Parts: sequence; structure tokens; C-alpha cells
Amino acid sequence: MSIFAWKSLKENLAMLEELIKEGQEIRETITFIQPRDGVMRLYSAYRNPNTQRYGAWKNRAIRYLDMKFPGNRCANDFESAINSFEKNHNSPSKLDDAIGVLISCQDMMKTFGGSNSAVKQEISQISTLEKAYKNLTSGSNSANTQEAIDAFHRWYDAAVRFLGKHFEESDTSYKQILDIDAGGNGYVLHSEFNRICSKVHLLMDKVISVGNANNVTIQKNSSSLSNRIFIVHGHDNEMKESVARLISSIGLDPIILSEQPDKGRTIIEKFEDEANVDFAIVLMSDNDDYGAEIGKEDTKPRARQNVILELGYFIGKLGRKNHVCVLKKDNVEVPSDILGIVYKQYDPNNDSWKFALGKELRAAGYDVDLNSI
Repeated sequence: MSIFAWKSLKENLAMLEELIKEGQEIRETITFIQPRDGVMRLYSAYRNPNTQRYGAWKNRAIRYLDMKFPGNRCANDFESAINSFEKNHNSPSKLDDAIGVLISCQDMMKTFGGSNSAVKQEISQISTLEKAYKNLTSGSNSANTQEAIDAFHRWYDAAVRFLGKHFEESDTSYKQILDIDAGGNGYVLHSEFNRICSKVHLLMDKVISVGNANNVTIQKNSSSLSNRIFIVHGHDNEMKESVARLISSIGLDPIILSEQPDKGRTIIEKFEDEANVDFAIVLMSDNDDYGAEIGKEDTKPRARQNVILELGYFIGKLGRKNHVCVLKKDNVEVPSDILGIVYKQYDPNNDSWKFALGKELRAAGYDVDLNSI
């Protein structure tokens, strides 16, 4: 580890130590609220005397965890513990849970800081096994040879062992990798390889991003995420341009179908070619269409049919989570059968949507500097 990497690691550990210490100080100030005489209370309530300090500490911790552990559960776990603390009437034991998350994240940073060479070596081995399998299956009839089948299993087993150290089965991409048909013939395995290879790269990049948060250099996989970000849009040009400008400003390439050359292609051919991306942003604006349920007269703003069609396409292609983000205006109706994907509110008068979108891109594995947004 270089002296600069070590200095950065020490600074990050010091920041976590400061957050842990302040959380413990806040916890010490919390006092039990005695119930009034003759009043039976079904819960214990506590007083947090300095809500301003607590609020600043909470927000600082969330922002720090989100920036230093992209794609990781640390920030989500901390927010969940904090929400439990607030819902349980400032219970000190619940605040202990939140402080415990900070301590575990500190331990994780120490682990990554001391074992990056091992991580680098494992990723390099997986990349070598992947390359060997690709070389064996480059011919038209070579995927079903025993040599190719064995090479697939060497790559797949190594990837699953590595990712299993860093992700749980609740992670959608990791679960999709685990759930493949690994017992089929060579053609089945080759099809599964093509389906999950990009997901393996994504999760390895997430592990890498934690190391990069400490300025520790790990060689990135050569098959990294595409910089092309597809923007699905309707008639709201201002919304489209605002999103495109943001994507360009953070060093990514916004793909707007109407701006791409036709090259003699039909619309669907053009769409399929240009949709070869790793992340899609779907814009639902309130000036595209209106509709009402059958038997009802009240109409609501709806996205255009092409927007819903392309949203469904990208859910099927990229997966429901992490790689498809919907930006919608407040009053636009959302189809009920796709409520499981990520929705962010778009407000032209408030830039908070930009930070929210940046967080989603980071969670997907993109190197986005949230401070520059």
C-alpha cells in the first residue's frame, strides 16, 4: 500500500471513529421520561435533549457511509437502525444498534485496507478463467466440449466463492448468479454465461469501489460498465435536457434515441442497437397523456405508451433493481405492477433529484462523484 493510500485510509478510519464517538456522546445524554402518576404507559419513552446535534450527526453519518461504501449495505443498515431509534421513542438500545453499524463499517474498512492485494489477486484469477472460457467457446461448435464445460465451472465456482464473501443472497444480482442452471450441457452453460457475465463484472466493481473509497488501487476488470446511459423520455423536453446535461456533467454519455443516426434501420432495430447499455433512466412527465380506469371519470397524467413499453424492455434486459431508475413528476400515475423498481421524484425547482440519481448510478457500480453534482 502506498503512503498516500495509507494516509487516506487513516483519515477515513478517523472519520468513522469521530462519528462513533459523537454517537456515543449523544447516547449518554438521553434520559428516561417518567410517566405521570396514575398513568399507565405501554412503552418506554426517552428524551433526546439536543435534537439539532443529533440531526447533524445523523445526516453526516448517512452521507459519509453513502459516499465511502457505494453499493454497500452500510448506509441502508444505518438508516434502518436510526429509523427504529426514532420510532421507538428515542430508545438508547436502538441508538446502540446504529452506532454498532458504524463500528462494523469501520471494521470492514480496516479489512479492505489490509487485504486489497488478496482481493486484487482473486479478481485477476477470475478474469483469467473468464478469458480462458471465452477462448474455448469462440468457435461455432466449441461450447459443448468437455473442455469448455470444465472451464465454465472453474470460472463460475471461483466467481461465486469470491462474491459470496461480499454479498448476501438478498442482493438481486448475486441471487440471479446463484440461481442459474449450472447443470446443463455446454450450450446451456454458454447461454447462462452470456446472461450473468455482466452481473459478475458489476458486483466485482462494487467490491472494487469500496477499495477505491480508501484510495487503494485495485486493477479494474477490463469489461467494465458501459458509459452509455439510455434516457427514455416523452414530450417534456426540459426534463429530458436537464437529465441529459447531468449525465454529461458526470462524465457519462446520455443516449437519446431521436438524436442517434438512423443508418437505414427501422425504429425497433435502432432501439435494440442503441439500447445496448448497462443503465437506463425512464422519464415519466405529466404532459404526455391522460387516462382513467374503466368506469371512472377522473383522469390522471400518464406517461406515453412508448415510455411504458421501453421501461418494460429495460426491466427485462437489465433487471428490476440497480440498473433501471424512473424519474417521475409528482402527480404522474405509476403502473401498479412495476412498483418494485426504483422511483425518484423529479422537481424542476429542486435539485435533490440529481443527488438521488447520482446515488443510484453509484449503487449500480458507476464512479460518480456526488460532491460534483
